Amino acid sequence: DLDRAQEVALDAAMRAVADDETLAADVVDEPRMLGVQEVASDRVVLRLTVTTRPNAQWAVQRRLRREILRAYDEHDIDLPYVGGRTLVGADADG
Repeated sequence: DLDRAQEVALDAAMRAVADDETLAADVVDEPRMLGVQEVASDRVVLRLTVTTRPNAQWAVQRRLRREILRAYDEHDIDLPYVGGRTLVGADADG
């Protein structure tokens, strides 16, 4: 469900910025979901943009991607990995 995936991603990004003062200091404008960027047989790429302070874009990008992946996991949104869901971290063994 693309609408749900977009909503969860945007909510996770906005929540991360709102909850972390350090991250918020690097973000100039709130995250915006632009929608579907690309469709292929093995993936759908969503475009979310965030305006950051100079040279902060990479750290912000890494943090927001991590939070979006966590949110997808919490909402049982599967990524199109060959073979299904890929678990990362302490829960990967259990």
